[in-house]
Amino acid sequence: LTALAGVSTSQRQFEMHPTATMAIKYLILTFLITSSLIYSFIYTIKFRKTKLFTGNVKTFHLLMIWLVPFIWIFMLKSVTKSTPGSHEFPDKKNPSTFTESGLGMWADPPSND
Repeated sequence: LTALAGVSTSQRQFEMHPTATMAIKYLILTFLITSSLIYSFIYTIKFRKTKLFTGNVKTFHLLMIWLVPFIWIFMLKSVTKSTPGSHEFPDKKNPSTFTESGLGMWADPPSND
């Protein structure tokens, strides 16, 4: 009681029991670990389907996804992100870029003979 002599009743009212504080910390830690495992598992499934990497390189990246979960996944997402001009971006201006001009293979105009 002598330790609480200088503390007002309103301050004592909001103090949590040490066991409750530890329980909250464990819940937060459990949530973070669970979300990390779920996120890594989902990205591993997506990454295994990709054809960008093969063999030992793919195995290395799969291992690193689990060893360094968030950082390696974000790095892989930035590296494998499709860029304009790649096959994953449709041509918005003209979907059929190759058209028949009627000029032939060498673009010689037809002769009027």
